[in-house]
Amino acid sequence: MRLWVALAAGAALTVAAQPGPRQIVISGGRVLDVASGRYREASVVVSGDRIVALQPPGTGLPDNADRIDAAGQTIVPGLIDFDVQAAPSADLDVDFFYALSLAHGVTSIRAVDGGLPWAVAQRDRVRGGEILAPRLFAAGPGLSARNAGAPNALPSFGADSPFVAVSDAASVVREIERQASAGVDWVRTRAEVTPEMVRAATGAARQRRVRLSAAPGATTIAQLVQLRVNAIDGLWGPLKATEPVTRPDTKAVPSPAPGTEPSPDESWQRLTAADVRAATQALAQSRVVLIPRLRLEAERLGQDDGKGREAESKLLPDRLRKSRNDQQPHDPPDVHSWRARAGFVKAVASQGGAIAAGSGSSRGGWPVPGFGLHRELAALVSAGLAPAEAIRAATVTAAEALGLGSSLGQLRAGFRADLFLVRGDPLADVSALREITRVVRGGEMLDPKALLASARRAAGPAR
Repeated sequence: MRLWVALAAGAALTVAAQPGPRQIVISGGRVLDVASGRYREASVVVSGDRIVALQPPGTGLPDNADRIDAAGQTIVPGLIDFDVQAAPSADLDVDFFYALSLAHGVTSIRAVDGGLPWAVAQRDRVRGGEILAPRLFAAGPGLSARNAGAPNALPSFGADSPFVAVSDAASVVREIERQASAGVDWVRTRAEVTPEMVRAATGAARQRRVRLSAAPGATTIAQLVQLRVNAIDGLWGPLKATEPVTRPDTKAVPSPAPGTEPSPDESWQRLTAADVRAATQALAQSRVVLIPRLRLEAERLGQDDGKGREAESKLLPDRLRKSRNDQQPHDPPDVHSWRARAGFVKAVASQGGAIAAGSGSSRGGWPVPGFGLHRELAALVSAGLAPAEAIRAATVTAAEALGLGSSLGQLRAGFRADLFLVRGDPLADVSALREITRVVRGGEMLDPKALLASARRAAGPAR
């Protein structure tokens, strides 16, 4: 109980009791236990920003609490999106990312490729309650080896670029020192960063107690596992390069020209069962977290769900939707590369490896914040994961990857009061997670419709 003390001239000391933290009771629904993948009948009792109890039906509940009737609904832990470029741009205010994420039950995001010191200051403002937003875990600008002669390196960076150039191990260490001193939670390297540079990054990150994620490419997934990065960003780069194999349709995968490396897609198609088995076992044993961003691979390879893409694009402002629709796919449809990546993710899950869900939402608003994470969960299910496994990737596993497995990602006493209510059965159909009726973030009740309206305002007028 908080106390306040007032002194008045010529008056005695007065001490008065103030009301305690706001309490909420959510009753009548079923609680999704994401760890076990089962439902339980219970009322969720929230005090302040914490869950204080899960009460079985028929037990006493606080009389003075605000009540939410969840009859016929499912109560789900707030989702965690592990890959969002939540930052202002010429096209979108940052509140667009925050409001849309919350409206879709995403109550925490790892905000990547952020400018400094803005990204850290923004995280701290959210923590202080100055801004309504998901919990932010800040990563500074991504490390790109554009001066290392890598073919995929970016040509140049502006002052507000989400990337920063590194050229060797020493420059990697200096940049991690700079970002750690600024207070970031994460550092991440891009696909063109070499194994030697990643090795330097892992040492510097451990020394400064920040977490490191890395995109595979110049450094393969197998090497990233050996180097013990905290997380692997995406599946664009190869697991390893192998000899040509025959596709299921009997068409041979062509060998690369002499003196050249196979493309990432060719490398994925050449994987053998032994390659996959060795890598998934290593991932499971190391507990390096894989962030597949499968939906982005499906989109790039022409294997995306057109209906889902149409629904997602409607959340963009008109000017960005038109620009998006005018864009043509960069690559022809490639079912073989998609199957190789999807099969790898399924094998990681089967071996007990750690998978966290990330939408890959960019500063341009695509994938759409919040909705994009739901489509990532659908892509994980398409790859062969059970809905419960996909949901764990955006709750329990993601919380553990953030180092917050004891306070975030589940509906348990003592955990953060981050949750949302949905109609339907998400364990039977993961798309039921989109049917949101109410969101609670840190004990604060939020209306999804109001959040969507806020996102539209943040998108601004047509230009």
